[in-house]
Amino acid sequence: MGIKDGKFVALVRKIEAMENRMFQSPLHKDPRLGELLALYSKRAEHQDRIRSLKRQIQATQDLLQLEELKCRKRVLRRLGFTTADDIVDVKGRVACEISTGDELLLTELVFNGVFNALEPEQCAALLSCFVFDVKSEHPAQLKEELASPLRTLQEIARRIAIVSKESKLPVDENQYVSSFKAELMDVVMQ
Repeated sequence: MGIKDGKFVALVRKIEAMENRMFQSPLHKDPRLGELLALYSKRAEHQDRIRSLKRQIQATQDLLQLEELKCRKRVLRRLGFTTADDIVDVKGRVACEISTGDELLLTELVFNGVFNALEPEQCAALLSCFVFDVKSEHPAQLKEELASPLRTLQEIARRIAIVSKESKLPVDENQYVSSFKAELMDVVMQ
């Protein structure tokens, strides 16, 4: 052909080397070569289909998470943790600093001044509801000095659950409210 380009010559040599390797392969003379190629082709198609389905699953999961994110943002806006423009407000910043317990409920308790009227022992007893999660068969019999703050906590928890449900988050109102156990309150108070 008379082509003297170095890249072209190198490419022709690579092709020749690959052809030599192909002819030396034990499969080249195998009578089942056509059948094996068809099986390999099917396998490659199946792998492409699997990759495609995985991408679809991931896209669907991303969409579901995006939908949940929108619902959660709606809850934060309705409770006053963010502005209408989704900018974190003071209440939201306080909630960000809380690392234990239910951040929304604790922040609501703080901003509603629930702890202002309580003695330190009562505060500790009320906060025990956020860390105690053992199921008890016998409901706690609390004195009024503890029952009143507990009722306030439960009312605010119920309001958060209602706002969450209205924002299309799957929340069981009664289960959420009852997740704050009062059995340790009396012990902490003493």
